[in-house]
Amino acid sequence: MTTAQENGVPPSIARIRLDVLSPDVHAASRAIWTDASVWKGGSSWAWVDDSGYFAHGVCRGWATDNNDAELWAIAEGVRAAQPGQLVHVNTDSETAAALMQPFALVDGVVSKPMRDIGRYRESLDEIGSVANGKTVVVHWLKGHRSDVRNVAADALATAARWTDSTYDEWEHDCRHALRGFGARLGQRLAEGPLCSCGHLR
Repeated sequence: MTTAQENGVPPSIARIRLDVLSPDVHAASRAIWTDASVWKGGSSWAWVDDSGYFAHGVCRGWATDNNDAELWAIAEGVRAAQPGQLVHVNTDSETAAALMQPFALVDGVVSKPMRDIGRYRESLDEIGSVANGKTVVVHWLKGHRSDVRNVAADALATAARWTDSTYDEWEHDCRHALRGFGARLGQRLAEGPLCSCGHLR
């Protein structure tokens, strides 16, 4: 297993948030849609919530496989919620949803958790930590269907992945990833917010 530590990179440095828009901390509940992308040497994650807030980032040399990356996307989404909030997590990874059963009520999953869950221990421990004090409900949904936020999360995860390139004129930032979604993601994105990477103006 290749991890950030084995590459000499502390986890806090290896995990990079590219774009973060903070959600309403006073809402009693919120729903998030998560997705991830894996490539040789790293992975990327993303979440989008029901108000149009989002975050995406990369974990270079981190995820062992796609399930691990999907779990990290869930961890980042749950991390953004406030203590006491009810968090509805929507994921298109059936395996990741099944692995969430110790931490959440899981809806719509037919598969059983994998026997070899030790390889995901770090991500699962992180989920357990960030889920503390929150009520989490996980919903499995079929990916790449008509759910606009699932599609947006996929686009954002892919955009984060492409930031690892070295060429200058790449068009895979959050602005390009979210082009065409508009008001369907919520009022916040419809207004054209300013995110931490500076691409949305």
